[in-house]
Amino acid sequence: MGLLPGLGLWPTLYIARHAEKLMKSTVFLSTLLLFGLAQFSLASTQVSYSAAGVQNSAIADTTEFNFNSLPASYTASTANAGGIGQFSGLAVENAGPFGGAAGHSTYGVVGYPGNGNATLTFSGPASYFGFWWSAVDAQNTLTLYSGDSAVLTLTGSDLMNALGSCGAGSTNAYCGNPVNGEDGRELFSYVNIFGTNGTQFSSASFSNGTSTGFEFDNLAYIDPPAVPEPATWSCLALGLSALAFLKFRNSRA
Repeated sequence: MGLLPGLGLWPTLYIARHAEKLMKSTVFLSTLLLFGLAQFSLASTQVSYSAAGVQNSAIADTTEFNFNSLPASYTASTANAGGIGQFSGLAVENAGPFGGAAGHSTYGVVGYPGNGNATLTFSGPASYFGFWWSAVDAQNTLTLYSGDSAVLTLTGSDLMNALGSCGAGSTNAYCGNPVNGEDGRELFSYVNIFGTNGTQFSSASFSNGTSTGFEFDNLAYIDPPAVPEPATWSCLALGLSALAFLKFRNSRA
């Protein structure tokens, strides 16, 4: 064992005796801080379906948009979606068996009008997004993004697995258009998607093959304040408390 210049043997013995404790404290603190930081980056979502026949969001304080202000047409450029954001590649159809909520003259669609994809870029980061998903087909695909990263992909098959199938003689309450009683072989449901663990959505992509359509209406979203969730604050506070404790203990040693 070597000597520290000018200090003799004691400091070297002290470091050797306490090295294990210091190492354990450092590992413990690092784990706490990494756990706290992980809460900021863990992207997750929660999906729920409103009761059969519901065509509007029941969530408070949402910004909403329907397609009544837009004529039935297709545009490859941008289309204004009210206070929610901007669409690109959007097609709009007249209300009928496959879409158009009660009292609406038009609805949004991708697929059979010739567009395979429409992207909605939100006006601000969204913690909630909801829409009336009409005439559900297996090929319908919704993808929500946070920046360039996809945080959720939801397909028509997912809805069929969650809500049940439709067919001749089906008693499934989600089957058939509640507006006009038509299209009894397909599901109609209001879908609610929440960002959890601080997850926020920057855009939504609606995509489908051109043989069928992905119909949607009554969009709703919430643009939240940039405040971490309570779980995030708790984890960060725990890590900082551990740091303060170690600093205090070392100062008394």
